[in-house]
Amino acid sequence: MESAITQMSPHHIPQDSLPQEGDKTIYRKDRFAALKHRITAAEQGQTARLSCDIPAFDSALGGGLGFGRVHLVSRTAIPQGKPADSLLPSMINGAVTGFVLALLRKVMMLYPDRPVIWCAPPHAGMTGSLSAEGLRQIGINPAQLIFVHESHPARCMSAFEEALQTDGLAAVVGEYGMLSRQSDLWQRWARRTRRAARMSGTIGMLLGPPAPVCGFETGWHISPYAAPLCAASVADGYDWRPSWQASLHYAKAGRPASETIKWDWVSGRFLPLEKSVDRPVQPPADQLLNSRANWLSQQPAYNIR
Repeated sequence: MESAITQMSPHHIPQDSLPQEGDKTIYRKDRFAALKHRITAAEQGQTARLSCDIPAFDSALGGGLGFGRVHLVSRTAIPQGKPADSLLPSMINGAVTGFVLALLRKVMMLYPDRPVIWCAPPHAGMTGSLSAEGLRQIGINPAQLIFVHESHPARCMSAFEEALQTDGLAAVVGEYGMLSRQSDLWQRWARRTRRAARMSGTIGMLLGPPAPVCGFETGWHISPYAAPLCAASVADGYDWRPSWQASLHYAKAGRPASETIKWDWVSGRFLPLEKSVDRPVQPPADQLLNSRANWLSQQPAYNIR
């Protein structure tokens, strides 16, 4: 048996099978690209994902938002011609907060016993502060939220980074404010939060004004959507569920997508918004109030864990 086993010396290897001097650079690049592809595929395969309930978004993201990643949610740019002191900035910022709260509700349904840390300045200006009673009304237990208030943006985001490194959390949310205007600090901080999220596997969400998205997993633009009030909707009961124009403008491992959606706070799901072609009407105020009361009375009850 030992005589049948021979050691092949380098002289027995055909010279054609060895990379030539001019091909060594290409050979190394191909090996490096193949290794990088294998690592990326392995990371994506091991990443748990949160479904967005919208086929266009789930398909663009490869199944949904990835845990252990940081996602940037910002408002759309204010259209030209709108005064800076109008109510439009407050409405847009409110839409961003509402969209993040909807995502939080979905995460908390998966991890009902884990807390959520929310890092924000103590005073939110025009956008106001979160209301405990309002959170309870949309199905979020306010006892699960831990607020970290810090007036300095850099220290507030340092708290966000530390929270991302903590195990046993459902999610971490941060309001970055004007920190994104400092480009060097913003890029360094994006890399640090990305490493922190991968260490713990906790999903991170950032909300604020439009900011560079490079370094984060996804980038979203959210704006309120005023659905036209039609004669059919008045007769059947007006739909009071919040609706947004959601644009996934950046996905590190996916592709962009855009959809008009609404949030069903009873079931905790995003739904596509059916666009009606009926003629918009303006019903009396008392009819709108009665329609909202009737719609609320028909919704099934839900329990807060």
